[in-house]
Amino acid sequence: MAEKPRMNPVKIALAVVLVLVVGAAGVVVGHLIRNRSLASELAEVTMPAPTSLLRKGDAFPDVVLLPKDGTPVRTAELLGPGGGVVLFLDLECPPCTDMAVKWQAILDEGAAGPLTVLGVTNHPLHIIEGYVSENGIRFPVVADTAQVFLRAYEVDRFPLEVVVSRSGRILSVSYDASRVVDPRALRQALDE
Repeated sequence: MAEKPRMNPVKIALAVVLVLVVGAAGVVVGHLIRNRSLASELAEVTMPAPTSLLRKGDAFPDVVLLPKDGTPVRTAELLGPGGGVVLFLDLECPPCTDMAVKWQAILDEGAAGPLTVLGVTNHPLHIIEGYVSENGIRFPVVADTAQVFLRAYEVDRFPLEVVVSRSGRILSVSYDASRVVDPRALRQALDE
């Protein structure tokens, strides 16, 4: 009768330890993933939605800004009597660029008729010049060098889109760069 091969007790012990280590690592990794997922869910629930002091129904503030020629100008002059759309942009923020490009496309299509779109940023003029050129933006993007909107109106989350009526009242406020805009409905809202 053939003798059964003997199992090496050291190899058996090593195999058992390896199985235990791999199993424990799986439990730890699963726990970490579950806790991170839970933490993400809690963060989404507890993180406050972005807000500023620019609110629907309020008058849009008349603030002094700097256009590319460096001559101070007020927002009321830039928007003119027909109101328009003010985009608050951080020029290093991809969703801000998406929003600016979307509004340039709306202007290019002409479906909203004559529409004033104004970009406002805290970046210096020389940065603004490169940004508008690089992204094909032809509406004015001006500098809030004194950071009036940041300090007085808590505009610190970007992008922020504010629609201002002909009467100078805020019609809507949105932080959503992907929000779909109906140019004709916008034109009607501005004209009311």
